[in-house]
Amino acid sequence: MWGDYDTKILRADPANLVFYGGLDERTGTTAVDKSQFGNNGTYVSTTLDAIASPFGTSAAFFDGSNDRVSLSAAVADMDEQQGTMGAWFKIAADEWIDGEIREGISIYHDSGEFIRLGKQTATDKFRFDVVPTTGSQLNAVWDSSGTTGWFHAAATWDLVPSTKNARIFINGVFITNNNDTDTVLDAVTAMSIGVQGDAADAKRFLGHIHKPFIFKSILTDPVIENIGHI
Repeated sequence: MWGDYDTKILRADPANLVFYGGLDERTGTTAVDKSQFGNNGTYVSTTLDAIASPFGTSAAFFDGSNDRVSLSAAVADMDEQQGTMGAWFKIAADEWIDGEIREGISIYHDSGEFIRLGKQTATDKFRFDVVPTTGSQLNAVWDSSGTTGWFHAAATWDLVPSTKNARIFINGVFITNNNDTDTVLDAVTAMSIGVQGDAADAKRFLGHIHKPFIFKSILTDPVIENIGHI
């Protein structure tokens, strides 16, 4: 359905695609956004052309120290109440056991609230979190079992209905979800790849990231399944 990966993302819900970047640039500081919004990101110390992606193109490396992609241009177009995010990730065996939170995709809100997709502190766990300052956190976790090759992770959140929901998918397959009734977030203030919010040194990602996307809408399960398969 819909051909290559870029086409799958760009046709999924174009009106609500806030950012889609390949992170496949070989030089420069601009992470080109392929969405209709043109919300280009800015590379900060990221190592480009670091490794071959699942598609044979180049992929970026984040060293867990001072790398990130700032998505400040996308903030004004984002909706904090619902959305879909995802990317291709590659995490080495020793990185799965370093005991650190490593944020792959991050949407930050006022008062320390955030939505994030990335590695958690526990060994071999990759998770999606919706964390408010008041109300209940939503957490959906995948046990990677030490996966060292490329994998596709996607997540959806919906805070509009009375029962709030967070869901995680790996390689297009639904893994688990978490529901509650009192999760509330303030407006989005920062968005980034490879770090919490747009902070200088908060929960930096260690590993490779390729083709991250962020929608301000909830993609259907069949669409996510299609996206998560090469």
